[in-house]
This record gives sequence, structure tokens and C-alpha cells, in this order.
Amino acid sequence: MSKSKVSNIILAKDIKHFDRWSPPEVEGFTINADQIDSEKQPVSSRNVNTAVTAQDVEEIRKAAHLEGLEKGKAEGISQALKEQQEITDKLNNLLTQCHEKTSHFDQQVCEQLVDMCISISKQIIRRELSIEPDQIMAVIRESINSLPSSSEKIIIKLHPDDALLVKETYHLDGEQDRAWKIFEDPNMQRGGCIVSSETSLINADLDNRIATIVSQLLGGERSDD
Repeated sequence: MSKSKVSNIILAKDIKHFDRWSPPEVEGFTINADQIDSEKQPVSSRNVNTAVTAQDVEEIRKAAHLEGLEKGKAEGISQALKEQQEITDKLNNLLTQCHEKTSHFDQQVCEQLVDMCISISKQIIRRELSIEPDQIMAVIRESINSLPSSSEKIIIKLHPDDALLVKETYHLDGEQDRAWKIFEDPNMQRGGCIVSSETSLINADLDNRIATIVSQLLGGERSDD
């Protein structure tokens, strides 16, 4: 008894109808041609491109850093110059104020020295009058000589102590017939006199004489003293 073998071959005569097979569609995932071409590049080529890009980024970062340093340096120099100018202006103002204050101080010291000299001069004159009565007579003669030569009725105004000193020294007692007369004035300072006539007046009181001398020394700045 023989057994027949079953064949896997399908004969054309046995095929009566068939459908074309297509692969199933997968939604949500798409591959385009550019991506396929990119994937076809060698691995070494992709690494080179990535390395160049990183180098560019590093160079940009360094350039930005250097630019920031230069900008910061320029701003720092500008700020330093501005602060230096402010300090210079303050120093100039301070020096100006010091000069003004020093000048004012010098003026005050000068005036105080002048006042002190005037006071000392008055004390010396008073002392000299008590020792040398001729001092007041010298002032009187100088004042009389300053009057016009035709002056008459001359009156000499003196401090009472000076008037007494002159009278005692030159024995001028009582009303004598002379070209001039002595008039005592308590408001007069010792060491000076005022000589007047009908037409003229010579003010030789102590303050006026000293003020004249000081005015000549200081250029007229204290002519009213």
C-alpha cells in the first residue's frame, strides 16, 4: 500500500482569486526623506559638525566676555576720572576758602596790631608829657605855624592837665596880653591840641595825629580812625 506525499506548492491552475497585501498604516509617526538622508550620514561626520558648533559657541562666549571686560574697564576709567575731577574741584574750593580766610585773618591781625600800636603810642606820649613838657609845646608851635601868617585871635584848646603843664612851665599866669590864649577842654586827650583863629582851624589832637600817621603807613585805609 503506497502513501501519497502532500506538496506545499500551489499551482496556478488552482488559484482562482487573490487580494494584494499592503503593510498596515501606523498613525502618529512619520519619517521624511531629509531625516532618512541625515541618518545615512556616517557617525564621524555627525560628530565633526557637533564639535564645530560647540567651538563656535565657545568663541562667541569668549568674545562676549572680552567685550564685557573692555566695557567694564572703560566705564571704570570714566568713573575714576569723574571722581578725580570732583576731588580736584573740592580741593580747589577748599584752597580758595583757606586763602580767603587767611587773607581775612591777616587783615584782622594787621588791624589788631595797628590798634595795639596806637594804644602803646598814646601811653608813651602821656608818659613823655609828664617828663618832657616841651613835647606839647612842640605840638602847639607846629600847629600855630600851620596857620596863615596873618591870623589873629588864636585860641589853643588843650586838656586841662596839659594846659596847667604849659602855664606852669612858661609862667603863663592870669590874662596876659599875648597873641594866643589857652582854652581848657576836658574832652581833649592829653598830648594834642586844636588851634583856631578867626579864619582857620588846625586839628592836632592825639587821635587825629596818630590816624594821619597810620593812614600814611597803610595807604589811607584807616584815615577815619
